[in-house]
Amino acid sequence: REEKALTQSELAERAGISLRTVQRVEAGTAPKGFTLKALAQTLGVPTAALLPHDNDTYSRAALINTSTLLGLLLPFGNLLLPGLLTYKTAIPEAKQLGKALLSVQIIYTLLLSALLIAAPFVQHALQTTFPLLLTVFFSMKALNVVLILINGKALGKKQRPPLLLKNPIF
Repeated sequence: REEKALTQSELAERAGISLRTVQRVEAGTAPKGFTLKALAQTLGVPTAALLPHDNDTYSRAALINTSTLLGLLLPFGNLLLPGLLTYKTAIPEAKQLGKALLSVQIIYTLLLSALLIAAPFVQHALQTTFPLLLTVFFSMKALNVVLILINGKALGKKQRPPLLLKNPIF
């Protein structure tokens, strides 16, 4: 409704339903029968887009979260597959969660890159033979696994993951 710049009253009038019905649907009551068809037709969306997707939302977000583990095997794997899955997601809530999860991975990747660039310089400045580059690399990979597991645990309980940005990067 908001994407079409319609007020609740305008939507109710165009769909041929009561304002109270529109308010109930927006408050979380799943539309049924005539109401579902009328709203879908008026908004130009499939009826499935108006139905609650809680189970689908969290299972899709969990898949996106788990797919970030690909970053352990492939450079930028934590961005490519999750980005594709987020892009292909039709459920708006899952897409938002996917964007938030992906934003965390973008920040992680930028931080990892900066640390890997800085590690040899720090190692040289400290005049040590300790393999700082490998230590940073494996520590950051372990940190990412912990982030993925914490978010995955929350998604498994159908809860919003705790380690997300309030405002996704994109």
